[in-house]
Amino acid sequence: MRPSRGGPSVVVMPIDVPLTARLDLVVVGDVMHPGVISCTTDTPLVEVARTLASEQVHCVVVSDVERTPTGKRLRWSIIDTDDLVRALAGPGSGPLAGDVATSPATTVAPSDSVADALALMVSARISHLVVQERGYPVGVLSALDIARVAGGR
Repeated sequence: MRPSRGGPSVVVMPIDVPLTARLDLVVVGDVMHPGVISCTTDTPLVEVARTLASEQVHCVVVSDVERTPTGKRLRWSIIDTDDLVRALAGPGSGPLAGDVATSPATTVAPSDSVADALALMVSARISHLVVQERGYPVGVLSALDIARVAGGR
């Protein structure tokens, strides 16, 4: 690190440092899409499709109440465009969001590194993570967000 004049330290990375090392320097909260577009498990899939198209997003967060031995708690799942396409291609008269959502949603914290989030995406074979803080979704991190960071944008 090299100190700047009167300001915070600046990390200067040589060009040949592996990309994952550079992604370790960026936190999820700096590159995620803040806020979530959501629906409930009983939302018709056609409405989910309308939302994805009108909002020009690639996923929605699906909220549900889960019953546990100690009571009820909120649970989050996700429907992305891949889930939607698979559901539309299958037989049926129009499933509900809860029928096709990937549950539970894979989550990260805003303070997690982008490198850790990328590793989680790769291991789970997914392209969207719900960013969660204090038990609630506060944003979404997509593979395109990571591509933007990796591309220097």
